[in-house]
Amino acid sequence: MITNTYKNVHQSSQYFEINGTSKSNEKTAMTKILLFTYYRGGSSFLGQIFAQNIQAFYFFEPLHNLNVNMSKYLIPKNNGLYLVDTDYQLMQNNSLGELHKEVIDPRTQTLIKTLICKATALSQSTLSDEFFREEKRTPRFHPYSQCLSHTQQQKYELCAQILENVCLNSSIVAVKVIRYPMSYVHHLVEIIPDLKVIHYVRDPRAIIMSRSLIHGWSGANMIKNASYLCIEMAKNMKTFKLLQDKNRNNYLLLKYEELAMKTEETTRKIYQFIGHEVPTNLLEWIEQNTKAKTRDSTYGTRRNSKETVFKWRKQMKQKYIKAITDQCIYILETLDYNI
Repeated sequence: MITNTYKNVHQSSQYFEINGTSKSNEKTAMTKILLFTYYRGGSSFLGQIFAQNIQAFYFFEPLHNLNVNMSKYLIPKNNGLYLVDTDYQLMQNNSLGELHKEVIDPRTQTLIKTLICKATALSQSTLSDEFFREEKRTPRFHPYSQCLSHTQQQKYELCAQILENVCLNSSIVAVKVIRYPMSYVHHLVEIIPDLKVIHYVRDPRAIIMSRSLIHGWSGANMIKNASYLCIEMAKNMKTFKLLQDKNRNNYLLLKYEELAMKTEETTRKIYQFIGHEVPTNLLEWIEQNTKAKTRDSTYGTRRNSKETVFKWRKQMKQKYIKAITDQCIYILETLDYNI
């Protein structure tokens, strides 16, 4: 049964042998972290706070393929639409019924598998997705990428085992998600009770400006999309507060602006939250990459982070700032942003 599989793998992944050996039979607990973020919310920067840690394994947007192809997974049910994937036959047999009365959507399934390092259980569409395989953002994916470039038949199955082994020999597993409802997080927590959740937010006006520069939106489209975004953020924030009230030790609200303006201090705050020391090489990376005079790319992480924070105020016309502020007043006040 798939429920028992999740439980058993989760228990076995709680501990790993240091450096892949059984040195003095010493084992260290693996910390699992969900980075709950928003598209163009500065999350690539947050991801590098884990990707640059050689003891951490960072999954960059493992849900990308599912989000892009979402319509393929919608099926009608008695009380609405549900999302399903290749595991649906198992669900039809009620194999998840012990934990969940409703169908768990494929995004949640994929997150569970990544958080417990069960790469061999991931679908080929996920394993082959270009975002999932993004080696530049996830350096520890290098052995996996090398395997894919040299293996012919059954390459995903074989290479996934390599990926899984590297993941299991990490003290931290961090998974970044965008376009995932906060209301689904309780499914993850039911199966992974010790999951650490970082809700990473950014001023929605800055997010909209960043999205507009990429997609070429008109002013009207900026305002319309701001409405959608702020409704989404408000729903997520309300759910996050409910979850946080149940266990404050496992939930952290973090602002992009905070990380960009006080990077080292905020990084120490993040690592204190997850119960780990900040590695020296990460502090060196921060020094080199947050004071750059030029950025590396639209989706890159090398830039002058302090200058980036309020750049949107110069880029966006004042009338659109006012209109979006009016649309987003609730979430702006909730997150204590300047109006």
